Amino acid sequence: MENTFLENIKTGQIVSVHTPFVPYKPHRYLSAAIRLFTNSYWSHTGILIWVYGTLCVAEADPKVKLTPFKEWAKDKIIKISEYRVPISIVEKRMGHIILSKQCFTNYDFLSLLFFQPIYQITGVWLGRTYNKNADTKLYCSEYVAWVYNQYCGMFTDFYKLSPSDLAKDLRFKDIFLGPAKNLI
Repeated sequence: MENTFLENIKTGQIVSVHTPFVPYKPHRYLSAAIRLFTNSYWSHTGILIWVYGTLCVAEADPKVKLTPFKEWAKDKIIKISEYRVPISIVEKRMGHIILSKQCFTNYDFLSLLFFQPIYQITGVWLGRTYNKNADTKLYCSEYVAWVYNQYCGMFTDFYKLSPSDLAKDLRFKDIFLGPAKNLI
């Protein structure tokens, strides 16, 4: 039987991720670097969506893709947040926006590894902007912020946001914090 908490998850809720560092897993080095540069506990962000009765995580990793939550939740510590101000999220419309970038939008390694660290250190954004096709390649928090920008005009500077920025945005309230495997 499905977990009652998961049954109440709504399309569009944000999931922030902390992946513990493990030296023998190379992809964990990137998570550690993101946490270091953003001075944050969180290193990754996704957005939750129901697809034909299955809860999935839409994320940019390494392309924008969908993964069933039960497969995705293995060893992650997560925080699930929902929009604090009661905007009416029409799940079908939000889902259409989330799915519009699936499978063909590449990961924005240049912004993540070059422009984002410079921005975190200096406060000056040197990367692509909204007027310069910033949504043709996306990293994780860029993708989630882009979805909200398309849905309701929030995060007009989506191309600058880090997982930390989304995790501490006061317009969202936390509804779960802990090991993701506790929810499956």
